[in-house]
Amino acid sequence: MRPVSRRSLVALGAGVAAGAAIPGAAGPASAAAAAASASGTITDVKHVVILMQENRSFDHYFGRLKGVRGFSDRAPQTNALPAQEPGTRPARALPYQTNGNLDRLEFGTAGKILAWFSMANQGAPARSAAHLSIQPTAYRSTEPWQYTVDAGGTASDYLNIGTGYGDGKYDITMTRPNRFLRRFTGDATKPGKSLEVAARYAAAPDTGRTAIWFRLSNASTAAVKFTLGSNNYRADGPWTYTVPAGGSTEDYFNAVAGQNGWYDFTVTADADSTWSRRYTGHIETGAASISG
Repeated sequence: MRPVSRRSLVALGAGVAAGAAIPGAAGPASAAAAAASASGTITDVKHVVILMQENRSFDHYFGRLKGVRGFSDRAPQTNALPAQEPGTRPARALPYQTNGNLDRLEFGTAGKILAWFSMANQGAPARSAAHLSIQPTAYRSTEPWQYTVDAGGTASDYLNIGTGYGDGKYDITMTRPNRFLRRFTGDATKPGKSLEVAARYAAAPDTGRTAIWFRLSNASTAAVKFTLGSNNYRADGPWTYTVPAGGSTEDYFNAVAGQNGWYDFTVTADADSTWSRRYTGHIETGAASISG
């Protein structure tokens, strides 16, 4: 069976409608009954069928009629966004708990460098699948890559940042609705190639409530000082951590107990000014919260 396109389907429908309108097309008995009941006025009209063939068909048919915006709908005079209302609002609990990291850089032959990403939708609040998007913002093609992570599930994928795809440089974001953001920047030819951050959600030992934890890893041959700063939601910090060669350290932040679940941190390192990791989002608890 040949596939039917939208245009051929519309043409077929128009042909059927036209055929039905031809006198006698419905048969002698039907034609006679219609003639007997016709008054020759607008009351004879029972139905009006309008076929819209393309996105702008409304303007094509009705754009000049009085009372419609149509062709007189002027283009915006300014591209300024409306002002954001101040303050916060109540927010419903969401049925997912997403996390994401740049796990590692994998070096191959012929200049191939793969940046491997992990995505998760886990924990008690994760009752529905979640959509995430990974998108390069510089150095290579910028089309987004889309993923659906089942409740309780994980996913992983890689982007080539090697020869012809940034030549080691990368600036890649991972996003999801409700202000979830991960941003990874760096240059795989510089010292940052040996550094990494892994975020996770777990109970804080002091409050017992869910916190965000960061593990800072240094696979280089020299000590590195990491700096972790808050971009929003809290005014203290920054916090610094000196990690020895081949070592790692971990710290946590009480986002639920102190900031209604919201967090926004950036991690940098003194060994490489091109390297940074940003983590923004909201920790779900299954209870109502406030907007961020």
